[in-house]
Amino acid sequence: MTEIHYRSTQTHKAFLLGTKGLVYLLLGLFCGFFIYCVSQRLGYPFELEWLEGEMLCHAIRLLEGQRVYAPPATEFIAEIYPPVYYLVVAALCKILGVGFVTPRIVSVAACLGILVVLYRIGVKESGRQSIGLITGGFFLSFYHIHGSWYDIGRLDMLLFFLLLCGCFLLAYYNRQVWSWPCALLLLSLACYTKQSALIYLPFIGLYLFLVDKKKAVIFMGSLGLVLAVVFAGANMFSDGWFAVYTILNPFRYSERLSDPSVQLYVDMFADMERMLLYEIRYEIFYKLPIFFTIITAFLIARVVSVKKISTVSLWEFTAIPAAIAYFMIRPHAGSEKNDFIYLTLWGCIILGLLLKRLAQDTTSDKKNILQITAYGLLGVQLLLQLYNPKELVPLPGSVEKGRELITKMRNLPGEVYFPYHSMYGVMAGKQMIFNAGAFWGYQITSADGWQPADLIEKINRKFFSAIIVDEKVFFTHLGQKNEFDVIQSLVSAGEPLSRTIADNYQPGEKIVYRNENEFRNVTGFMTRPDLILIPKEP
Repeated sequence: MTEIHYRSTQTHKAFLLGTKGLVYLLLGLFCGFFIYCVSQRLGYPFELEWLEGEMLCHAIRLLEGQRVYAPPATEFIAEIYPPVYYLVVAALCKILGVGFVTPRIVSVAACLGILVVLYRIGVKESGRQSIGLITGGFFLSFYHIHGSWYDIGRLDMLLFFLLLCGCFLLAYYNRQVWSWPCALLLLSLACYTKQSALIYLPFIGLYLFLVDKKKAVIFMGSLGLVLAVVFAGANMFSDGWFAVYTILNPFRYSERLSDPSVQLYVDMFADMERMLLYEIRYEIFYKLPIFFTIITAFLIARVVSVKKISTVSLWEFTAIPAAIAYFMIRPHAGSEKNDFIYLTLWGCIILGLLLKRLAQDTTSDKKNILQITAYGLLGVQLLLQLYNPKELVPLPGSVEKGRELITKMRNLPGEVYFPYHSMYGVMAGKQMIFNAGAFWGYQITSADGWQPADLIEKINRKFFSAIIVDEKVFFTHLGQKNEFDVIQSLVSAGEPLSRTIADNYQPGEKIVYRNENEFRNVTGFMTRPDLILIPKEP
């Protein structure tokens, strides 16, 4: 009987080693994919994603000593985000110079920081480096699933890094006096990087309350005070515009959709919003079916088996706001694949907790079989995620085409307006003009809307030598490339600004590309400048 059990145990160990080996091999492959993509994308001197230029424009405003949160004007309209990312990018621009590589360095550094924190969480929870590697490795394997968002000049990676670091200190160093002020600072910075961090705070507070009631009250009270004081100061400094852009406008979105004055924009995005409901189902049940099945099963088992709520970890508590954030944000037009990170990032942490429990008793045949099954399923999940990294990097010739376009615009007399690529106008030595996406966003969310009288007047007198428009945009839906004409609507929508452009400008030269994807953004909305509008003859 002992000999049979020994052979059975050895067989299980061999199978377990094989399934683990498959997982490690595939995670190593995904790591290679990530390194390749970052090496090809980091120094690309043009937009990888259509709002990267907007992030740089915000930093330029700060470098020039101008306010980011100011009344909308022809020169600039702020996006809805708080200022931490802009401030970090502006500070780094003073060292590295103004260019797309600077905000991307912030994101890549934050992404690497996230991987380190995930590894440390896995090791802290399990005492095993192997589980730490899997916890971080799985997050890296989702690079393609998140629209290759990890290395672009957007604020999401910084948000998640700050949030994870704050939670990490509270989870493992809450008995250390120094950890509380550090965690307070990190969580405050997270909230002023992106508003969705606020969703996590009540659940963090509940966890702390169960650990130490007195300290929890002091910490959460101090955190609330810091957030309130910073908000009041920023709002006072901006004459109230900070609250308008970051709080009032975003929370007015649903209310404004019923306003007849924005019906044009509602109709424009209605189809996309309907498609997002299917995209949510696709992301969860098609892209990561095994991953989320395993995570969900573990969480259900934890809920059923928990006898004392005080034994629930901070990571299990904060898995709740991660799900809330995803389902609050993702169904709305304007959300992107980056919003899926709320679920997958915490899913990776929960996966580490699951693997820890399965590894606790390797002498049990049942536990060994469960481990073999779990690692085998994870291997299959990784196989389903395989992608071609070459599809995520700009096409050969894109750099040369971009430089050719910027040089051509620089040589045009007078000013040039890029409605959807404000930074390209700046790169051509022209005046910064607001991004049309920010303009639409303000129209949809603001209390009264706004019309750029100064810009309309300039267009009426044909102030611009050229207006460079994007004829069409593509986005990925259910894994397929779809065309969307929202960009073209700038000159055909019929509202005052578009009417003025249509009345005073006409199609001139078509920008010639060698193929459909040359100089086209490879992340998010896939677009590029296509058509040069020139002033109509009197």
